[in-house]
Order: sequence, then C-alpha cells, then structure tokens
Amino acid sequence: MSKNIFPIIIIFFSIFAYSQDVILTGNNISYSGDSIVFYTYNDLICKEETPISYCIVDSSGNFTFNIKTNNTIFIYAYLGIYKAEMYIEPNKNYTITLPERKEKEGKDILNPYFHYTEVLIGIAESNKYEINTLIRRFDYFYDDYLSINFNKIQQGLDNKLDSFIFGIKRYFKAIDHPYFNNYLKYKLYYLDYLSNHKDYKYITQYFFKNKPILYHNMAYMEFFNNLYKDFFFEFGNTKNGKKIKEDIVLAKSPAAIQKTMDLEVAFSDKNLNNLIILKGLHDAYIFNVPNLYHYPKAQLNQTVDSMMILSTIPEQKQIAKNIKAKFNNKPFAYGKYLPEITLLNQDSIETKLTSFKDKYVYISLTMTNCVPCQRDMLLINKYKKKYKRTIEFVTIIINEDFEIMTNFVKKNNYDWTFLHYGLKKDIKKILKADVIPKYILIDPYGRIIMPSAPPPGEQFIIAFRRILKYAR
Repeated sequence: MSKNIFPIIIIFFSIFAYSQDVILTGNNISYSGDSIVFYTYNDLICKEETPISYCIVDSSGNFTFNIKTNNTIFIYAYLGIYKAEMYIEPNKNYTITLPERKEKEGKDILNPYFHYTEVLIGIAESNKYEINTLIRRFDYFYDDYLSINFNKIQQGLDNKLDSFIFGIKRYFKAIDHPYFNNYLKYKLYYLDYLSNHKDYKYITQYFFKNKPILYHNMAYMEFFNNLYKDFFFEFGNTKNGKKIKEDIVLAKSPAAIQKTMDLEVAFSDKNLNNLIILKGLHDAYIFNVPNLYHYPKAQLNQTVDSMMILSTIPEQKQIAKNIKAKFNNKPFAYGKYLPEITLLNQDSIETKLTSFKDKYVYISLTMTNCVPCQRDMLLINKYKKKYKRTIEFVTIIINEDFEIMTNFVKKNNYDWTFLHYGLKKDIKKILKADVIPKYILIDPYGRIIMPSAPPPGEQFIIAFRRILKYAR
C-alpha cells in the first residue's frame, strides 16, 4: 500500500469537551492496511460504545492515534478475534503493543453472538506506578480471590475476607494515584457489600453520600450501578418510596422524585440523588413489566428531558442526553430515514451514506472473499450501466483490511462506490445484516423502502419495476 495514497488518517470523535491530547503509537506489520478504531463508553450508566480515534495502519505497520480527554478513561479496540483494552491518562504518550493479528473465521463474522477474547494492550516503558500496571496487578489478586470465594463471600461465610482486604490495602499502601486509589477503595467496598448484605440506604449513607462522584472511575460506577439497579422498583416497594411511580407517570417531575427521596435520611445529597434518578430512569426503560411496574415511554422521555434542562452538572446533563438517545433511536425499518453513517470510500474519502440524492440507492453489505457476494457483484456491474439514471449502487465491504477492498475494486475494474466499514464496525448491527450479503433499497428522499431487498437478479428487477410503476 503506497504511503502517498494511503497516509495514516486520524479522525477525532468526542462526547465531551476534551482538551488534552493523548498519543498512542506503535508498530505491528500484521495490521498493515487495516483500519483500527478505538472506543470508550459514552458514560458508565448507559455504557454505549463511542468511537474516539481512528487510523489506517500504513504499509510498514505504523499507527498513531490522537485522543482528547480531560479524564482517565478506559478504551478498547476490536482487532479480529480480540477486544484489546487499556486505560489512558490526559496529556500522556504511550507506545503500545497490539496482539498479532488473528482474523475471525467466516462463521464468526456472520455470528451476531460472537464473543471476543479480551486482551490487555502492551505498554512500552511502563513502570509499577503506571495506571495500567496498578489496575492489572490489583485485578489479578482481586479477581482470583473473588472467583474462588464468591459463594462464601455472598453467604457471609468467608472468614478470610478481612485478612484479604487488610493484605491488599497494605500491598498498595504506598501508591499515591487518585484514580487507582479510588478504584481499589470501591472494589473493596463492593466486597464488603456482598459479604455483609447491608441495604442500599446504609451503603448510600456511608460509601456514597457527600463524597465526590467519580463519573469516569470504572470501579466506582460498577458498584454504583449494582447498588442502584432498578432503583425505582426497589425504592417504590418501600413505605417512603411508594409515591415514586406517581412522580414519574403523573407529575413527570425530577423535583417530585427528589421530594419523595427526601423522606429517607440517606438521600440528602442532591447531586448524588440526581445521578441515582438518572440510573433509575435508565433502568425503567428496560425494567418495564406490564401489570407490575410499567412506565409509559412518553412520561420517561419527559422526565429525562427535564433532567437535561435542569441539571447544572455537565456529566449529568450528558448522561440524560445519552439515555434519551439510547432508548429513542429510530429503528432501521421501512419508511424510516437511513441513519447518518460516514465511511471511507475506495479513495480514502469520507462519504456519508445519506449523501446520495435524487436516485434510488441499492446498498449491498458484502465481503470480497464470499463466493455469492462475488457473483452478485458481477450482476451489479451489469445493472449499473442499465439503470445508471435511476439507481446509485453502493457496496459496503466488511473485510478487516482496507487494502483488500481497494485491490479488489482495481482488480475487477469496478467503477461504482465502494465503502469500507472501518469507521463503523458495528454497521451490521445498525443495518440489521444478520446474514451476508445483505441488500437494502433507499428511495430518492433517503427513506428505507426495502430493508431487506432481493439480491441482484430477476426478483430484484421485478420488485424495482413495481416500485417505479407505483412511484409514477
């Protein structure tokens, strides 16, 4: 792959107002020509993955990522069969080592339930005080102890737990790293919670109330999410919380929810309460059982809207926005508009799927090494000339390697639009492509008129002629 044609391209994504640069560099020839995307979670309640940096590895295997963040955050990338993970801190440079490339097999690519193998990203010149080293060392001890003793801990029968907690605190007592120290503290709080079965009001009073809210700390938010899971259901079944459902369904008011929560002494920290309310709203969209604890979606949306408007804390305002987006995205279905998706074409130019106007758009989601796909592309090549005035043909290639697509297009002399899925590796999920190849037909206004169109062939021609006749 020529460096002149395909330079390393870095594209920035942001979910908050980032300002400090984090640089990740490295080399692994096995990823030459591949597109790699790093993700983080948009917040640690919704946990929707958000791309934060992208590059195409050059022909020598060199790669560079630039990420902007003001916080220590957890990031990850999908690399073939692997999910490679690490933490990054603001204003730091990392030389990283990626695992040797190991592609998914064909059956894995088509399997919507494929489970990635989680691996830790290697970091050159790391030391014992670096955040990844600290967390990995702690997790090694913690996870090993928890996996062996979980049942005893949960039953309150582990008489070695206090010794373990004392020992691990002593082991890390010299560490002065705010993120890690809080990570350790809330991981150990969780063990105490599991063992002593104290209710969420007690835990709130002593572990969360009037303490800093650690929005980006994985251990803090893991404990928080476990503690307040289905909060409206749990609190709503108590004497003081029985009005909580009415506060949402009738009043649609965070202030009314807050007033009900004020009946409990533990809930007197307004900022913490607002985060608990957001967690409760998030779970209420999911835990919505008719005749048991049903919240109409319209009322949930209005309550979330109020949280968005009234919140003075940027992180909480963002969480409210993320909740609204997570549960109100337009489904991919007939009559809906095509989602906004940007991919790189065969010339490395960013191309929006919605940029094709004034023609019908026949989208194929396909692979270069798939025999039925190759056969269909031969037909598309023929149809492209016949229907060039009415149909725009767009082929999305989901092979890992960007260069495979470009070589395939050149070799076959195909001259319609080819896009690589590298910028949006969850595109199969978005376009509901349970099988490959997948075909979609879009009308000249950008609306989906055939979410699962016939493949190129007689059936497609008949269907398209009927559409044209109806359109007239």
